[in-house]
Order: sequence, then structure tokens, then C-alpha cells
Amino acid sequence: MIGLDFTKIRFHIPGDFTQNRYNRVIQLSCIRSLIEKRRKK
Repeated sequence: MIGLDFTKIRFHIPGDFTQNRYNRVIQLSCIRSLIEKRRKK
């Protein structure tokens, strides 16, 4: 369901949406690395 909606939204807004998506992925990876560092300490 989410995947189908994703393609539709991507169809309507090809540029900004994909850019925001990549930014969110980068933010999530940074947050995960921070959490891992805190757990190690």
C-alpha cells in the first residue's frame, strides 16, 4: 500500500520529493550512528 502511494507521489513531485527522501535517509543513518556511539559508552 505505502509503496504504491510512494510511486504516485513521486510521479507528481519528482524533484523535491526525492531530494527530501534522501535527506531523511541521511538523517536517519546519522541518528543511528549517534545512538550506537552512546550505547558503546
